[in-house]
Amino acid sequence: IAGDATVRWLTTTTVPMRSMDLASSALATKSNIGNLDAMSLTCDEWIASGIDNAERVEDDEMELQHALSLLDRAVYCFEQAQTHNLAAKARAHRQSVQFRFELTKPTPSLLIPSDAGHIIEQKAAQLFGSLVVENLFREAMFLLQAINSIMSSYTREQLQKELPT
Repeated sequence: IAGDATVRWLTTTTVPMRSMDLASSALATKSNIGNLDAMSLTCDEWIASGIDNAERVEDDEMELQHALSLLDRAVYCFEQAQTHNLAAKARAHRQSVQFRFELTKPTPSLLIPSDAGHIIEQKAAQLFGSLVVENLFREAMFLLQAINSIMSSYTREQLQKELPT
């Protein structure tokens, strides 16, 4: 019981610290001692590493294949830190980058069905919605730019009416 109280005192901010005026900061973070890989970094370091990898993807000059690799690393880091909300955000970002990467691949015109534009628009709309929910507006704009030439003229006109330029 004394060990539980010590761990709680070190890792939470709910226990008032009388001797120090640090009532709002924890002194330590919990680590998963069953996972040797996870012990190499603290939870905060995993999060910082994930954020760093995710931020690097925002470069305009970044190749999409390299961006996918960085987002895979970000997802891994967030999962190690058990921050499911950041992992979900990185996954949504990765799905969009993967979709844009697939659009850049050349495909023979015989393999493209006649309603491919409609299918691509639907997939893009789903991805766009998930990007907006995760507040990934820059990637949402990259996605719109990537499908601009594929969209039907009606969809393009409706977007121009609804979205500010």
